[in-house]
Amino acid sequence: MEKEHINLLFTNWIDEIKSSVFNKNYICVALFSTDGNLVFANKAMASFFEGEPCKCLINPTFDKLVKIESDSSMVYEGFLTLGDITTDNVKSIKSQIFIKNNELLIVGVADAKKLIKQYESMYDLNRETINLQRQLIKEKHTLQETLDQLNEANLELKEINTTKDKFFSIIAHDLRNPFVVLLGFSDLLAENLKEFSINQIEEQIKLISQTSHQTYELLEDILLWSKTQLGKLTFNPQRIYFEDLYQAVIHNLSNQIQKKNITINFIEHEKSLIFADLNMFKTILRNLISNAIKFTYPNGCITVYCEKKNENLVVSVSDNGIGISPENQARLWKLSEQYTTNGTDGEEGTGLGLFICKEFVEKHGGKIWTESEIGKGSNFKFTIPLYKKEYSEITPVSQIISSSLSQTIST
Repeated sequence: MEKEHINLLFTNWIDEIKSSVFNKNYICVALFSTDGNLVFANKAMASFFEGEPCKCLINPTFDKLVKIESDSSMVYEGFLTLGDITTDNVKSIKSQIFIKNNELLIVGVADAKKLIKQYESMYDLNRETINLQRQLIKEKHTLQETLDQLNEANLELKEINTTKDKFFSIIAHDLRNPFVVLLGFSDLLAENLKEFSINQIEEQIKLISQTSHQTYELLEDILLWSKTQLGKLTFNPQRIYFEDLYQAVIHNLSNQIQKKNITINFIEHEKSLIFADLNMFKTILRNLISNAIKFTYPNGCITVYCEKKNENLVVSVSDNGIGISPENQARLWKLSEQYTTNGTDGEEGTGLGLFICKEFVEKHGGKIWTESEIGKGSNFKFTIPLYKKEYSEITPVSQIISSSLSQTIST
């Protein structure tokens, strides 16, 4: 009798039941044929479907459900996971699934507490994923910075090792050879003093003197360079008139200038007061003018030109000598490149002087560069800061010349 009442109820109230049950967003109803075609789905269930409906059953899958053997029409009762895992649109509903007459019926309800917990878990997981992504991006950036630093350190280490090898090469070869010459000529002079004429003796003494001066300059550069590398060379800038310091340097190089009968023109439109370390600046100017003498032909001309530009004095040392090719100009400032050329009178060099010039110019916050063409001479330029404020004391000319004559490398 109860079954008849139920059948009567569904017969009389089928439209109302369909309207009340099927249209609720928390009641999910779907009917499939067992071959996977969707026959019916209410609005709540249809919201889970993306693409082919039967493939939106994730766990258990549609194929697994139709293969379940059961003594009754209900083949599954529990949570059914639906949606699309590729878009993270996944939900679980508490469901009962029936199979009868080649049809699969899904009736499910959403458990509010379960859904809230599920969404909270998904939110937490998503937040952790985002935080992990940010951390990974940060760590990747840090690793890249570390890698760049290691590469830079590796290049610096390689440069240091190459420079060290060059330094030892200079000591072993360039510093040793002049002493071989000095010993040879002095022994020759000592053994044949009574047999040599005055002219022969004078020639031997000139060679010994020339070699001694060259060796001293080289030793001076080596000591200066080693002090800069060890950080033991103090930097004491002071107010100096450029012309006074220039005259002191020319005084020291007078023998080289006279030997090749070179004319040196000094051009300074107005007296320039610079702010520089005395010993470092003398070394810069001495090396550049000495180089110009070395690569200028006998009876040639060298010009030292000064020009104020903003807060700096631009100093130019130009010659009409042999010039430097474009590919070799960049090599001048790297000791590791081992670029050296004999002068117009066979003078030898190590390249250490220009390397020191670069370090000392940059120590003053300036820059140094060259402009040159093969056969048309070279023009070495550098900047040095001008003194900005009023002053009461300036390094006198006598002190500069006295210091220049004693030892250039004192700190």
